[in-house]
Amino acid sequence: MTYLPIVERELRTAGRNWKTYWGRTSAAALTTLLCGFLILATDRLQPSESGRITFLVLASLLALGCLFAGPAVTADCISSEKRDGTLGFLFLTDLRVLDILAGKLAAGSLKVTYSVCAAVPVVALPMLMGGISLGEFARVTFTLAN
Repeated sequence: MTYLPIVERELRTAGRNWKTYWGRTSAAALTTLLCGFLILATDRLQPSESGRITFLVLASLLALGCLFAGPAVTADCISSEKRDGTLGFLFLTDLRVLDILAGKLAAGSLKVTYSVCAAVPVVALPMLMGGISLGEFARVTFTLAN
């Protein structure tokens, strides 16, 4: 027997969805544009100061995005099934409520996780300019992943 079968199915379905691909691409593009704008806006400063400011702004905006994406994904995970009219069918199966909730939350959080993973390499670009260390970047990355 598969442990949490709905999680496996929902992750496969969400991973193949076109919105997942475009969400990841748009997150990387938006972060790249913002990084370029911040670097150009702080071009009169020393490169290390410019890198530090760029890193702090990008990391703060990503953390804010993660903060607001969590409740949005959680609120929409079951209500989408209710809107589609398929929630009753899920409860007619022999699955437990935990299986259904875990599957829906995993599928919803996949898009957010992919978007953060696409934005993290762009956040690492200011590290090449100096101003932040690998330890600071690793701590921010682990915090965003959390």
